[in-house]
Formats: sequence, structure tokens, C-alpha cells
Amino acid sequence: MKRLFLTAIIALFLGVASHAQEKKATFSWNKETMEQLGLSADQQQKITEIRKKASADRKALTADTTLSDEDKKAKAKQMSKETNDAISAVLTPEQNEKVKEMKKAIKEQNAAKQ
Repeated sequence: MKRLFLTAIIALFLGVASHAQEKKATFSWNKETMEQLGLSADQQQKITEIRKKASADRKALTADTTLSDEDKKAKAKQMSKETNDAISAVLTPEQNEKVKEMKKAIKEQNAAKQ
């Protein structure tokens, strides 16, 4: 009986541990993504600059003690939209469409994991 109980506990633990390790896929502007989109060197440079500025702005927002958490969340959402809009402006219509398709595929992949 003890052996059966111990086996059940171990199986449950392993099931929970393996489930906890599953991470959701996310879209990332890494080198591989830029290559898949066929970005020119100029586009890659512009996107890198946009992302660096966005990162610095997010750090400043996090450090800002004058805003409430709710205000920070709203500001972060606005900043994210502005960043996405700036990157979108650098891309061609075809590249923007491919980004939408890539994001949709990731979303579907994450939904299938649940």
C-alpha cells in the first residue's frame, strides 16, 4: 500500500513538474526573425534602435515612483503600441503581413498547448 501511494505521489509530482516547465511561445525580434522576414541591414538597424529606446523607456517607467501601478500599466501599454507602430512603419506591407502570420501561428501554438 505504501509503495502504491508513493508511486502515485511521484507520478503526480512529475506530471505537475512537466506541466510547469511548458512555456508559452512568444514573438521576438531576434536575428532569426529578422532573417525570416528578409529585412535589409537598414531595416534591422532601425528596428534595433527602436527596441533599444523602448527598453530604456520601460526601465525608466519601472523606476518611476510618481506613478501608481495602474498608471504604469496604462503607460506601458501605450509605449508598447507606439513601439509596434514604429517598427511596423519600417517594414514593407509584405513583411508586416508575414509578422501578423507569425504572431498568429504562435498564438495558435500556445492555444494548442492548453
